[in-house]
Amino acid sequence: MDDHKHITGEQPTEFPTVGPRRWISVYTGNAPASVLVTSLWLAPATLYAVRAILAVWTTVWLVITLFFSGFDGWHVLSYFTILSYIGIFLYSLLVCGLSAQYWRDPQSQILAEKTGQHVTAVVLYTTALVNCIVVSGVYWYMLAPLGPLEPASTLLGLDNYVIHVANICVMVVHFATSAITVPSVALVLPVLVEGALYVAWAQVYFAITGYWVYPFLSPDYPDSGMMYAAVFVASAALTLLWRVLHVVRGWALGGPAFRSHRIGVDQS
Repeated sequence: MDDHKHITGEQPTEFPTVGPRRWISVYTGNAPASVLVTSLWLAPATLYAVRAILAVWTTVWLVITLFFSGFDGWHVLSYFTILSYIGIFLYSLLVCGLSAQYWRDPQSQILAEKTGQHVTAVVLYTTALVNCIVVSGVYWYMLAPLGPLEPASTLLGLDNYVIHVANICVMVVHFATSAITVPSVALVLPVLVEGALYVAWAQVYFAITGYWVYPFLSPDYPDSGMMYAAVFVASAALTLLWRVLHVVRGWALGGPAFRSHRIGVDQS
């Protein structure tokens, strides 16, 4: 059995309702920092083991994608698929590191007063949840029908499925095992901003190379404007859907997202 201590009465952190710190409240839902290292149904040490596996998995496949996929240098970073997988990797690494610290020392102050860390985790989590579905949807319904993929090797063929299918599996495991939530519909904002930044980056990349990474980004592509709108609307809708699914998750597992595990964080 995992050895971890319990406390009772842990309360959410209250932030001001006005000013810059209001956004901390919006993006964390006033949840205690313990949600970063606890689960609704797994003991923290077991959660750490799950996260360690996901961190290793995403690291291995990101290395393969970046260095063995045949892309020339920085051009690999022109693909939203790969950038979104980097987001999954960063989130997996972040929460694995937090769980590792808590596993080593439940009294650690690593979570204390780290509101920026909490917000970063929630934003990475939300954007990764949305992007994994957007990436898979765009690929299988819009790009794959344009022509069959002929990878240069079995490894690269497998890599293609990892970043277009297994990406969803990774995030579903995070969703099922974590106490982190999508606490507000306001998280639509970073999701849409991230999408807009990528569109701007794609325009810059085309200006430099003369190549559109995705055909529908080109103004010459039929109904390209509709494609842009569809992807942004879908991203917003998926954010709201994940918000609802987290409410259902909490209800289905029989309790709120705040499990009272001792973490050595002052929530007074």
